[in-house]
Amino acid sequence: MNRLLLDLTHTSHTRAHTGVQRVCRSLHLALRQRQGDQILPLCHDGYENAWRPLRAWERRNLAPPRGATAGARGSRWPLSAQLAGHLRRLLAARPSPESPPAPLGGSLIEPEVFSAGVGRALPGLLARVSGPRVAVFHDAIALKLPELSPLKTVTRFPVYLQELLGFDGRGCSVRGLAPIPR
Repeated sequence: MNRLLLDLTHTSHTRAHTGVQRVCRSLHLALRQRQGDQILPLCHDGYENAWRPLRAWERRNLAPPRGATAGARGSRWPLSAQLAGHLRRLLAARPSPESPPAPLGGSLIEPEVFSAGVGRALPGLLARVSGPRVAVFHDAIALKLPELSPLKTVTRFPVYLQELLGFDGRGCSVRGLAPIPR
């Protein structure tokens, strides 16, 4: 059985309980129950400037929030994680351009509405995945009802849609939406 990579960059750094985070957490739980150790949740660490498996503190954020209120939408990185990431970046051996990073193999599911930083890092990850690479499209509220979405999301959304075309396939998490045009 091939390993299945699951990008949870934002969800693993927030206690928000938006529809996207609920989908990401539910997908992670269902895949873990079905495929166990074959699931590798990962994130793009902007401080380290690298894709890596989630650490224990990040995996704890994958449990659904308890109580009536959830945390803020923004991602939160403890100062210790920020400093450690910077340090790993400074101390890391730089591969030469002639020797690209080792392939990760497996397949990839991208269930998040990813940030611009993750979008810039995705081509490097996609090149290292040998199997199918699939993104989940949640909805087009940022385009259809921009007044209900944060301005930052509305501004980024057209670029995000273009970035989705870099995946082998796109699935929709909401019934009744038309497919993403090619």
